[in-house]
Amino acid sequence: LTHSDGYVLFGDDNAQPSPDHLHNWYDFWDANLGMPVGKKGDIYNNIEGLFIREFENGWAVYNRSGVTQSVLFDENVIAFSKKEIAKSHIIPNYDGEIFLKEISHR
Repeated sequence: LTHSDGYVLFGDDNAQPSPDHLHNWYDFWDANLGMPVGKKGDIYNNIEGLFIREFENGWAVYNRSGVTQSVLFDENVIAFSKKEIAKSHIIPNYDGEIFLKEISHR
């Protein structure tokens, strides 16, 4: 989400080829970010390896900086995977989060 306009399709890797063509699906992929409005690969607060991209309804953040980082928003946002509402959120290294504007989540 932070680096491309493409998509990834995850298939069942237990059988090659999978006879039932199962796909993995995670609840946080249901987040309605809308269309991207920010540029790809944008670095957050000049922190190398911490990327953010704005969308119509929120932001996607990915951390590969080597250490845990925090991101601060001007408004309360919802960390979609954890359902936590706050202005500041912690992102572990090699992890990411989808943040929704509160109004778009209702």
